[in-house]
Amino acid sequence: MPDLSHCERVSPRNGNVFLGLDLASMVMPHHEGQLASWRQAGMSIHIFLFDMLPLLHGEWFRRAARRNFRRWIHVVERQADSVICQCQAVADQFANWNARWWPPRRRRKPRAIWIPLSGDLNGSVPSTGLPDNHYLIEKWMDQRETVLLVGTVEPRKGYDQAIAAFELLWRDDTGDAPQLLLIGKPGWKTKSLQRKLASRSSIDGPFLWISDASDEFLERIYNKGCFLLFPSFGEGFGLPIPEALHRGLQVLFRDLPELQQFAGPGTAQFQGDKPRDLAQAVVRWLGQPIAVAHSNNHASRSWDAVAIELANALQLRLAPKCEIM
Repeated sequence: MPDLSHCERVSPRNGNVFLGLDLASMVMPHHEGQLASWRQAGMSIHIFLFDMLPLLHGEWFRRAARRNFRRWIHVVERQADSVICQCQAVADQFANWNARWWPPRRRRKPRAIWIPLSGDLNGSVPSTGLPDNHYLIEKWMDQRETVLLVGTVEPRKGYDQAIAAFELLWRDDTGDAPQLLLIGKPGWKTKSLQRKLASRSSIDGPFLWISDASDEFLERIYNKGCFLLFPSFGEGFGLPIPEALHRGLQVLFRDLPELQQFAGPGTAQFQGDKPRDLAQAVVRWLGQPIAVAHSNNHASRSWDAVAIELANALQLRLAPKCEIM
C-alpha cells in the first residue's frame, strides 16, 4: 500500500461527497471503517462500477482478482450511496446482485445509475509519441483495407475467434480480404494466445500486433482503418467503440446487452462463437452499404457532457466556467 503518513487527514463534513473513480479492490476493504465514519459525519459515498465480470465470469480472471473484487463489492454494497456504471446492463446486473444481499426489510441500499463515457481521445489527457516504425505500419495499412482490434489481450476479448475467422478469409483469399491490426497490451491468462499472435504478426503478412500505442498513434490508426471489430464476450462499456465512432469509423460488435447503447448508424452486430460465424459476419458487413458513423449519437458525445451528467447525478452545482455554452 502507498505511504500516506505525510498526507493531511480528511475531515468530513455534512454534505461532502466522496467519489471513487477507480477500482480499488486491494485497498478499499482495508478502509471500510473510515468510509463508515465519513457516512456517519454526513458525507455521501459514490463509487464507479465498471463491470461485474469478476463475479459473473470468474473464469476470465485470476483467483486473487476474483477474491479482491468480491471483498470490494461487498464494501460498496454496505457503504456506498450509489454506484455509477457506464451502461444500463451493468446497472441492472448490480441491482440484481445487490438484491440478493439486502433483505427487503432493510431501508438503505445503494442505487445504481449509469452515465455513458465519451470517445474523444483529445478531450482527456492523451498520451503522445509515435513508434520508430510508425511509417512502415501506416504504409502497410495503405496497401489493403485494414480491420482494427483494440483492447488488452485477455480471455474475454474474443481475439482467438477473430484470428481464426480471418485465417479462414485469408485461406480463401481472392485478393480482397482485409488485413487485421490488433492494438492491445498483453494481459492475463492468455500466454498461449499471445505466443500465437506474436508468431503470426509480420509486416510482410496480413496480420500485425502492436502491444503498446499512445493515444496520438491510436488516433492515426483509427483514421486509417476500414472498420473496428469488437468481438468481446463481456464488457462494462466497450470504450474503443465510441472512440471509433467519434472518428467516423464504422464498428462491427458482438450482440451483447452491455453494447446495445451503441446500436445505430455506422454499426452492426454479429452472433455466434465459431470462427466461421464471425468470418461470415465480416463478409456480410463488407458487402453492404452502412450508414455514416458520424450520425451515431455516441460520435459527438463530449467529456464535458459526461462531467455535467455526473455532477447532476451527485446533485453537485458546477461553477459557471464549467458549464457548456
